[in-house]
Amino acid sequence: QEEALAAIEKARTALAGNEEEQPGLRHRLDIALAQIQAQQGEAEAAIATLTAMVEADPADALAWHALSQVLVRQERSEECLALLEGALLTDEPPLDLYPLAAQVHASLGHQAEAEAALRTFVARSESAAAYLPLVNLHSARDDAEATTQVLDEALTRYPDEPMLWLLRAEALLAEDRSEDARADFRRFRDTTFDGDPQIEYLRARLELAEGDPVGAADRLRKLAPRLDRGATHFWLGRALEESGDTEGARRRYGLAQQRDPGSIAPIAALIALEQRRGDWRAIAGHARLLIQRAPQRIEGWTALVHALESLGEGVAAEEVARQALERFPDRAEPHLLLATALRSQGKTDQALAELDAAESTGATPDLAAERILTLGMGGRVEEGIALAREALSQYPESARLQAALDARM
Repeated sequence: QEEALAAIEKARTALAGNEEEQPGLRHRLDIALAQIQAQQGEAEAAIATLTAMVEADPADALAWHALSQVLVRQERSEECLALLEGALLTDEPPLDLYPLAAQVHASLGHQAEAEAALRTFVARSESAAAYLPLVNLHSARDDAEATTQVLDEALTRYPDEPMLWLLRAEALLAEDRSEDARADFRRFRDTTFDGDPQIEYLRARLELAEGDPVGAADRLRKLAPRLDRGATHFWLGRALEESGDTEGARRRYGLAQQRDPGSIAPIAALIALEQRRGDWRAIAGHARLLIQRAPQRIEGWTALVHALESLGEGVAAEEVARQALERFPDRAEPHLLLATALRSQGKTDQALAELDAAESTGATPDLAAERILTLGMGGRVEEGIALAREALSQYPESARLQAALDARM
């Protein structure tokens, strides 16, 4: 941050008296300065500066993006949303504000509202690129079928757009439809320019999907210097992981995270790798980052609660689980997380009450396993063993249930 501030000051000095040669540069420097202020704990000053900018020029997309980023990080998403929606009610709202509003809606778990904002963006735009935020919304939810449907819709309007064929091939791979993806690969190759590096990228994706991680890793390793982006490093990491090179995979996931800070896939992959090693401190760090980037996804909350519990920080785990329960009041998972955190502190009666609340949404083997462990910790061993045997007859393939029974036996 100090180096960035020094660079801004040098740029301002160099710009003095020559602003007509680079119009808008001082404005960009002012926005960068406000972002650094927020990072250094002067969030109110940064928000005031950026708010004044968007009030002076409601079409200032760069200032809107910076203001939204600062407000969301300050956990003031509702305030951010109110400002954006106010701007969108004007006669000619800037189109860039629709995807921005959708991002804030998604961070609050408002999936329908996020999709509605992006649908308006698509309807008012005359570009194939307008579909990308909608594709990303469904991809972030791991809804490959919905992603494919959006791309099908886009391709009816823009059948010669290579980017759409590339994205559709990737969506089909996510659905394990490699043959259909290969057909889309051919369409992409035929519509893009000769020598497009993404041809090799998609070839590697197909190799990986069809069971050749070594070949995919070799292709992506050669491609990375030319196509140095997050997705290249992420899929190289996946290929290395499947080839048994976990250290190489970890490095590539880290590079993917650096190249594409907005992507959550590398963070989730790093959590999965660290879980195998049992590095709970690293998992906690990655889980916090995942929650920050995608608070609407339960995976980050789950990983953080389990990491804190494993680190012996039961009180902190309970606090995180209660935050998750506030965010996902109608889902069983946060009740299960809270029950686990309570059990780790010996609060078995409270834990059993949370399991009752979770089971009101439906029984699962994970809930049964947690109840067995909690009963055992509460001294009700025989009751737990009986429940375990009953549950195993219903879920004979559940390894967690078997482990819970073994622990009680």
